[in-house]
Amino acid sequence: MIQLIIGILFFIGLYILTIDEARWVKIVSFVYYIILSIIFIVGYNQRLAFIEQSETIVKVVENPLYSWVTTFGYLYSIPFMLISFYILLRIVLQIKNKMKKALISGLFLFIVFTVGHFMNLLFILLFYGTTS
Repeated sequence: MIQLIIGILFFIGLYILTIDEARWVKIVSFVYYIILSIIFIVGYNQRLAFIEQSETIVKVVENPLYSWVTTFGYLYSIPFMLISFYILLRIVLQIKNKMKKALISGLFLFIVFTVGHFMNLLFILLFYGTTS
């Protein structure tokens, strides 16, 4: 249930993030994440059913659910980081001073990478941590 709430909040956040962007950015990002979500949910349920039917203990490294969740964690977080940086880059390009531009773009990169990393960790915790 918490996964559904987080997913809805993710799509609301994506909408807020792309509200002032070109129409193609909104459409491409929403179509990408909707298709990705459908593929993830179908595969997640199949792998979860396989693990529940299996009577042996599966190591984390060999667990098909773990590799599925980590792969999709990256497929969710990396494009989100790219979209965020694309939007923040437009703010940086308006700055005239080169030193300020370099410092602010470095700060934005740090923030985007940090948020993306924690998004990935949260994704793994939500979808793999609740099943093991």
